[in-house]
Amino acid sequence: MQNINTMLVYGIVVGCLFILMAMILNIANGIKNKDFKRIWLDANGITGFVLYSFVLTLVAYYFIKGKILIPTNVIIVIVCVLLILILFNEKLTKIVTAKKEETKVAMVEKIFEIIEMILSFASNTISFLRLAAFAINHARFMYGNLFVSRHDKWRTEVLQLRF
Repeated sequence: MQNINTMLVYGIVVGCLFILMAMILNIANGIKNKDFKRIWLDANGITGFVLYSFVLTLVAYYFIKGKILIPTNVIIVIVCVLLILILFNEKLTKIVTAKKEETKVAMVEKIFEIIEMILSFASNTISFLRLAAFAINHARFMYGNLFVSRHDKWRTEVLQLRF
């Protein structure tokens, strides 16, 4: 409990690893079901995995080294390409698999799905920061209980107040 920031960072790192493992399991389920869209173009497929891990790598590098890993223009292009792949996953799946399924989804709905995906990534990552803070609070409470239990004079005074 000497360095609370370290514990908070570890909480975020463990959370990010859990999210990435869940994405890998989703990709494995897509492979098992032979679902092209779920494997390659889903928000939790390979495209989403690459997007999330790319952003995590950039943020981690910036916090460790204090500078941006690659130029901002390249970052914007890569992120936009990945988001466009996720945005047009229905049409790309239809082209690659040569299926004639007609699914009409409004572009506004797809844009809101992208926004929801980004918010989901951010909120799930930050949620593990909350869990690390709970762990810190519980450790401090236990430390307080240990401190109180070791002071005999205080303990006997409190016991005398009981009936």
